[in-house]
Amino acid sequence: MKFNYLFVGAVMVFVGAGCAQTKSVAVSAAPVKVETVAQKIVYKDIKLKFSVTMPAEWKNYTTKYREINWGIFKTNSVDIGLPGDDSLFNINVFTDAEWKQLQSEPNMAGEATLLAQKGGTVFVGASAQSVQPENMDRFKEIGGILKTLKAE
Repeated sequence: MKFNYLFVGAVMVFVGAGCAQTKSVAVSAAPVKVETVAQKIVYKDIKLKFSVTMPAEWKNYTTKYREINWGIFKTNSVDIGLPGDDSLFNINVFTDAEWKQLQSEPNMAGEATLLAQKGGTVFVGASAQSVQPENMDRFKEIGGILKTLKAE
């Protein structure tokens, strides 16, 4: 098994996922471990404590950390994209209390999907609202990728 270590800088970009406002803020770089296993890519986010498995066609994926301002609190998230679409999907990390509060607010959770819960942490995913034509086949794979999320 081959391990590559990447340091991901945080460049904040608005994806349009959900109804939240975004604010560009600097988030410190975090080590990310990438494993290539049997034609799949396993992205392990050490900072946000989760992993997802992507098809080998995602080999040129990019990540960007950002802070999302929900108006009632702020959360950390990571956008995962490909050349041409720097954020095809987003994984956002909430506390249990934040997630419950967001769900109680009308229209705040938008298209966000609960992916996993572990130890008081809630992992939520959302797809981009638009995509470049060259990434349409990859965009169709996002639902399957999000289903592979494992809370670490």
